[in-house]
Amino acid sequence: MDKAALFKLSYGLYILSVRDGEKLNGCVVNTVTQVADSPYRVIAAVNKANYTAELINKKRLFSVSVLTEETNFETIKHFGFQSGRQNDKFALFPHEIDLESGLPYLIKDCCAYLLCKVVEIKDLGTHYLDVAEIFDMKTLSSVPSLTYAYYQSNIKPRPGLAAQAEPKQTTKKIVRWVCDVCGYAYEGEELPKDFVCPLCGVGADMFHPEVEEVQSASVPEAKAKTKKRTKTVKRWVCTVCGFVYDGDTLPEDYICPWCKHGAEAFELMDVEIEVEDELGNDSKDNPIITTNAVSAPQAATAGGNTMELKGSKTEKNLQTAFAGESQARNKYTYYANKARKEGYQQIANLFLETAENEREHAELWFKHLHGGAIPTTTENLLDAAKGENYEWTNMYAEFAKEAEEEGFTEIARLFRAVGNIEKTHEERYRKLLANIEGGLVFSRDGEAIWQCLQCGNIVIGKKAPEKCPVCGHDKAYFQLKATNY
Repeated sequence: MDKAALFKLSYGLYILSVRDGEKLNGCVVNTVTQVADSPYRVIAAVNKANYTAELINKKRLFSVSVLTEETNFETIKHFGFQSGRQNDKFALFPHEIDLESGLPYLIKDCCAYLLCKVVEIKDLGTHYLDVAEIFDMKTLSSVPSLTYAYYQSNIKPRPGLAAQAEPKQTTKKIVRWVCDVCGYAYEGEELPKDFVCPLCGVGADMFHPEVEEVQSASVPEAKAKTKKRTKTVKRWVCTVCGFVYDGDTLPEDYICPWCKHGAEAFELMDVEIEVEDELGNDSKDNPIITTNAVSAPQAATAGGNTMELKGSKTEKNLQTAFAGESQARNKYTYYANKARKEGYQQIANLFLETAENEREHAELWFKHLHGGAIPTTTENLLDAAKGENYEWTNMYAEFAKEAEEEGFTEIARLFRAVGNIEKTHEERYRKLLANIEGGLVFSRDGEAIWQCLQCGNIVIGKKAPEKCPVCGHDKAYFQLKATNY
């Protein structure tokens, strides 16, 4: 059977969205098709592993946002490379809410939307096929709809090798692996054995290689004193998007800056970099062009010397940049709320879009200040507790004193009031830290009431169950039930 025949089928790219109470979620799908016009009906295929599929099965409603050729890769990455179980995908992303159904739909990178009511769900094995009736729809722009082929050719980043100098010859090599089911392309010579297609969910056995003629790099002399050559080195490569981490040791809690998958998605692989050798000293490698990698920020190399980040001007500049971007992000969310209240929805959306950009910038600088990755939860709780302690014992106390001395009585009162709140924050963080260190996050000495954060199921016992017997989520989603009404 010629599986390549499947590639003759055309696909689009869409954001399938759903609402469950206050929870909004959506994912990228490539299979939405109109199948009837009286009444208007569509079918949408959703991978069973997607949180969106779970919510659609529950609510029997969904929206389809039709993406355009102007779609930024960040939109695909935002909705396609992270799970809504742990992330609020709509928190800072420009969208509207249908007042009647409560369904969200995009207003950025979107040329039309459909609001649909599910009339039948078919189990197709790896996917659910939702048959739905359209109860409302609207065209938002005349920009052409995005096809999967256009995405592959014009939008998706290609994390290939470093730029090569003056090609001398061409050779044939595997450049990518293509999914036989949906056409997703994994860039690289080797496909990890345990790779799972991020679009349709099939395994590595459903991928076939594509071979192209590629140019090999020459090794010219540079300034008559150096020469360039390619060198194969070991690097940590993200098996989802192909991002390369430049370092010998990958932090356990490292998060891929492209697709946001964790360290478990990385594998140590051979990659090529271009290096510069000093003539007469072939044993010395000076990398001059690398892949898209980022390196751990504590130390940098300059002329062969190692430079420590701590105590440097660059460290201070990183701290200032992080503070500035963090403040800008919060400020723009306030501005967005005000613009929305004053009737300027477009301006509000642009404020939110910029706020999300600033959040990414802040995270970038924060990681550089912490060894290239966000520290562990234990470290973060301790750091948070120390920060809250400083605020209520030192900062706000001093601020209140100075405000009173200058005659700002009301501001002094507020400084003290917020300081008292920060004290409770410190106590909470230290208690949570003690729970982790004492193994008490999911277990107690006596009978306790545990509540699933996803479905609300109640379990009574000394320990939270390994999996919720109702919705199947693991114990990470359980907490001690507290009555607040």
